Amino acid sequence: MQALAAVREVSVALHPLYKGYDMMGVKPKNTSEMILLPTLMVDQHFISLLKLKWKEPPAGPFFLPNSKDVAVINETAVERLNLGPQPTGQKVDDQFEVAGVLKDFNYTSLQNKIEPLCLFIVQDSDTSALWSHQGGCLYARLMANAPIASLTDQLKNIHDRYDREKPFEIHFMDDAFDAQYKAEARLSNILITFTAFAVLIASLGLFGLATFMAVQRTKEIGIRKVLGASVQNIALLLSKDFIKLVLLAIVIALPIAWWAVNSWLQSFAYRVGMEWWLFAAAGLFVVLIALLTISYQAVKAAIANPARSLKAE
Repeated sequence: MQALAAVREVSVALHPLYKGYDMMGVKPKNTSEMILLPTLMVDQHFISLLKLKWKEPPAGPFFLPNSKDVAVINETAVERLNLGPQPTGQKVDDQFEVAGVLKDFNYTSLQNKIEPLCLFIVQDSDTSALWSHQGGCLYARLMANAPIASLTDQLKNIHDRYDREKPFEIHFMDDAFDAQYKAEARLSNILITFTAFAVLIASLGLFGLATFMAVQRTKEIGIRKVLGASVQNIALLLSKDFIKLVLLAIVIALPIAWWAVNSWLQSFAYRVGMEWWLFAAAGLFVVLIALLTISYQAVKAAIANPARSLKAE
């Protein structure tokens, strides 16, 4: 697969990142309590293919351990295992030696905090064990603008040539991680739909109420125009009562919205903050919708012939 023109780099791992990992029981330094350490067996290209960053790189030019006696861990694992400021070269519970430390990266959903991770790296000559005996997976980093359809057929042909037992499956990493947020995407679509209906229904109700108020105050508007009131004054007269109600509704709704959004964000270990301008923009948007809804009737009543207004029954 590496020989294909559209493939930049390949790597083999025991599990896909988005489907889990193994667990290893270890005792942190200077403790007697056993903890479970997530582990993943990968080949020597895994770190470069995923562009993982080193915090403490291995001492040699490149890391090529020959067995599970040596491993690479992330920053969270250093902290959890009580390895101190210089973890490289230390033994962990007489099970493996730390050869290097990777900077933390999210390998699960952002709803979860970054957990400790231990990578056991095997050489190219040993990757067949990750694939044929234990059901591993192959990562392929593609060139820009790679022909996906034809490349998929090429990858399938190579796979079927060497592995006739397992069916060929292909997944894109971004799609695999996006799938972890299907519930949030579904909730977003539902909220957008119901919000659109709510705005539509509220606008229709506001439009009807503005029409009713304009009809009720027809003669008042006519008298005010005769006495010299401008179109702007009359439009403001009819609009201000509605705007007061809209502003009152915003004052009531914003704390509830803040509480609801904050409660939802608490389910994510890594989340964005709620800026004040988001709520201010939402309030301004509601006021603009209200003004647009009632402005038609307000202006229509303000420009009406005052003589006809005074004759109206």
